[in-house]
Amino acid sequence: MALPIEYRKKIAKSLPWGARAAIADKLGVSRQGVSQWFVDGKNQRIEMALLDYILSHCKEDVAKEKKRQEVIALLDKLN
Repeated sequence: MALPIEYRKKIAKSLPWGARAAIADKLGVSRQGVSQWFVDGKNQRIEMALLDYILSHCKEDVAKEKKRQEVIALLDKLN
């Protein structure tokens, strides 16, 4: 079952530059094929690759924020 259009629009807005090309290269499809998914949501492989991409980048963002907080806590202790 394809994600509803409102979620596809949110995903489209949240992707960084180059994400569609990276996903297309990974799957061996065209960038236009990935872009078409945002319109019709019919390709399950593209949908799963996009969701995996988003999850991996969210985990990276969480890890970066945790490191920032650890450094801030350390700097606060030094003062």
